[in-house]
Amino acid sequence: MKRSQCKLIKILSFFLIFLFVFSSVFAQTETECEKIVQIAMDCCNEKSLTKILPYLSEDFSVAGHSGNLAETIFKQLVSAVGSIVSYHKKESRLEADKLILEYSIEYSQVGKKDSVFIFNKDNLLIGAELMKIRVKTLSPEERTIEYNKANLISVPIILAGNIPLVEVFLNGENRLFLLDSGASFSILNSKYVEGLDKSKKKLGSLQDVSGNASISNMDVVTVKELEFAGSKIKNQKTVILDMSHLEETLETDGIYGLIGYDMLKEYDFFLDYSKKTLALINPEHIDDFIKNNKLKTNSKLSCKMIGHIPMIEVLIGNKAYQMGIDTGAETNLIDSSYFNDLEYLLQNKQKDVLGGAAGIKKEIYTGELKKLIVGKNVYKNLRTSFSDISHLRKRPESYDGLLGYPFLSSQPVLISYKRGEVILFK
Repeated sequence: MKRSQCKLIKILSFFLIFLFVFSSVFAQTETECEKIVQIAMDCCNEKSLTKILPYLSEDFSVAGHSGNLAETIFKQLVSAVGSIVSYHKKESRLEADKLILEYSIEYSQVGKKDSVFIFNKDNLLIGAELMKIRVKTLSPEERTIEYNKANLISVPIILAGNIPLVEVFLNGENRLFLLDSGASFSILNSKYVEGLDKSKKKLGSLQDVSGNASISNMDVVTVKELEFAGSKIKNQKTVILDMSHLEETLETDGIYGLIGYDMLKEYDFFLDYSKKTLALINPEHIDDFIKNNKLKTNSKLSCKMIGHIPMIEVLIGNKAYQMGIDTGAETNLIDSSYFNDLEYLLQNKQKDVLGGAAGIKKEIYTGELKKLIVGKNVYKNLRTSFSDISHLRKRPESYDGLLGYPFLSSQPVLISYKRGEVILFK
């Protein structure tokens, strides 16, 4: 055999071996990714993202959006499309370093849709399209708030359960709103927005491009006038959301919306549950406020803003935890992954079973945390719940839980977004 023929045979043999190995690797990768698609379908059946979260890449996107918004959209999708009736895989293909799996899936709520799942080389989801949707969003540039320039604004609060309510002037009438610093922006309760045809269920910020299926109870509308503590929104776009479930939980009708971080961020805000008072203070006049109100500082802590959530360090047992502060949290909350570590510090434990709309039951634990240390402050027997917030903890900078009413109601608290500071008073 000629040397050139031998060389050609070697090249062909190498090429065939390469193709065999590549095909085997590709087949193995495709099999693993198909399993993840099955997990995504389970999420639709259970109306929960919990199972799929470990398989989402850092750059996961939905409908052109990434980050927290992508997860929010995906959560709304799996909650709204319904359970899986039937499905079959239509196609799999490689594009660059991405594996794309296309399925035809029939959902119980929105019917048969073409669904696409895109994976990176690590078999993590970088994109998911359960159905073609368009997403209404509200960017900060689309809304201007006229902030009250007064150095001190006092606002009375009332409590619905463990959630503070404040009075808001909305389109010529005084209405009650939730005070929820954990919400990035203020919203209206769609239940009380006039002119919406609720029978057609078109309150959808996520809508099938065909217009046939609304899959969320959110929307963006224009509000004529909204005034809170002298700060005003006039003829601006505002998100609306069906808050009926909150009214039922709090056993309070007439909650017209919530006031979020966007209406608070220009101020230091002081909250004293014992006096049912909220004060919004010009950050340059905080020393005068403390002096005039004869407040005595017990602990002063630095806080780091994670998005719109101020985060501080606390000590539980012998370990430090990063906790966000949220006026909209009825109880203190810690991620369920820490339950086994902290169970010995809990007393009066209870196991609650929450039932979802799909009949899926979820167990959560609550109890009284024997001891929590924040700065110089020592708290005993604070009611605390353990729930899955792994979607918040995936990123490098995240918090381990939230401090809500049990913590905030224990003393007067001042939060300064501008200075990155939290002060706990005696």
